[in-house]
Amino acid sequence: RNWARIFEIGFKNDLNHISNNFGFVISHGNSQKPFFGINGGISEIISTITINSNEWHFLSVSLSGPNATLYINSTLNIQVNNFNTISNAHRNRFILGESLFNDPSIDGDIDDLRFYNRALN
Repeated sequence: RNWARIFEIGFKNDLNHISNNFGFVISHGNSQKPFFGINGGISEIISTITINSNEWHFLSVSLSGPNATLYINSTLNIQVNNFNTISNAHRNRFILGESLFNDPSIDGDIDDLRFYNRALN
């Protein structure tokens, strides 16, 4: 499989409607370029490089105001300005290695996952 979600956080109501979601995905489509997105493309930051399967990678995203920065293996990959921020992130679903949608599950290991309430650099 060429892609899978690392994590997804979203809201799913009784009618099975999914909204206000955001997630980190190993590959944007079949490009093998990691990306972080909000609400299915309202805001997204897509890597400028591909990553190889069957290798460990350190992926991180930092959000600070309207700026989103993607790091791959501790190296700044891309920064996007005017990124829609995540406000009032009250969600009722957190899914690790899978998706709120009918998407592939991750076929690998996640060694460490952390969330901070501030931007790190």
